Amino acid sequence: LMENPAKVHEMIQRTMRSDQISYHVADPVNNETTVLSIPYRVDGKRVGAIALFGPMRIPYPRLFALLNHFRNLFEKQLEQVVLANNISLRTPETTLEHNPPLFLESYHHE
Repeated sequence: LMENPAKVHEMIQRTMRSDQISYHVADPVNNETTVLSIPYRVDGKRVGAIALFGPMRIPYPRLFALLNHFRNLFEKQLEQVVLANNISLRTPETTLEHNPPLFLESYHHE
């Protein structure tokens, strides 16, 4: 999977269009690898995705709950950092999709 950037990009874009946990069989021929991913938000906007890579035989219900819990904690911490450091969100000038991901832009105070 990691040797194919286009496939990774497509998987992230699919995750970014959803509010739910997505799963992806990375190697459908051998069925050896699974990727679980979920988008995270800042200020109500989807800005990224968190992913877990693992074998096919994993405790899916436990990992779905863990991934969702981690996303909630991560979003809260990220919101605090964004507010404390006056970071704003911007849309990239060129996009690959109609629903582009957002990027973080930092303003440094010296």
